[in-house]
Amino acid sequence: MGTLGKELGRERELRGIPLQEIARQTKINLHYLAALEADRLDLLPGEFFIKGTIRAYARSIGLDENQALNLYHRSRLRTSQDPPAPEKKASLKMTPGRWKKLGLMVLPLILLAAVLFFLKPWVDNGGAGAAPAGPRTAATKTGIEAGAPPVTPPAEERPPAAPAAGLALQLAFRDIVWIRIQPDDGPAEEHLMQPGERKAVAARDKIVMRLGRPDQVEMTINGLSAKPFPASASAQTYEINRDNYRSYLAE
Repeated sequence: MGTLGKELGRERELRGIPLQEIARQTKINLHYLAALEADRLDLLPGEFFIKGTIRAYARSIGLDENQALNLYHRSRLRTSQDPPAPEKKASLKMTPGRWKKLGLMVLPLILLAAVLFFLKPWVDNGGAGAAPAGPRTAATKTGIEAGAPPVTPPAEERPPAAPAAGLALQLAFRDIVWIRIQPDDGPAEEHLMQPGERKAVAARDKIVMRLGRPDQVEMTINGLSAKPFPASASAQTYEINRDNYRSYLAE
């Protein structure tokens, strides 16, 4: 039996299905499908995406999904058969040389602790040669001893904190949908979502989404129901920000 990519490509060619047709049906980028057939799984973004792509590919050509996934798992086992070399554990036995080195490291710490112990009473008393306090210092000390209340500086008034603002999206998927989401200016994520799955994303100012099958997606924005997305034969891009998000909400 050949590799995963060769087996999938052979099954597709036997059925006479172009790779572009699979990309159209599954809404998966053509480059990812070509990488799958070329056994370049390192070009696909992550384990979850790889398995979802294999399922969608197999379903689109009428191949059993579990059979395709089993072939993927077997190919992974073949590449990880070599066991890792056992780690060499360091010996914990204390030799005379180690005891000597340990003693040289600990001795300065013991001497430092002894010096600090004998100097502590002298430091607490202000030192043997400490200069006498001036008139102002003495008056202040006398006032404190007489029980004069300490002067507390007035507290600064702080403006009230601004209310929290941002965007919180909840997406629910009725069928297989490829999505690409980028919150604010952070990194973009790509996923192949399965029927019944949900995806939550939050941002401070904006969220840019590209949906393979928008009409199979239900959305809420900050807990409010959004209008249904229109059906589209190609992937669509939506930018939702704090200025326009109300236009996406259902009336």
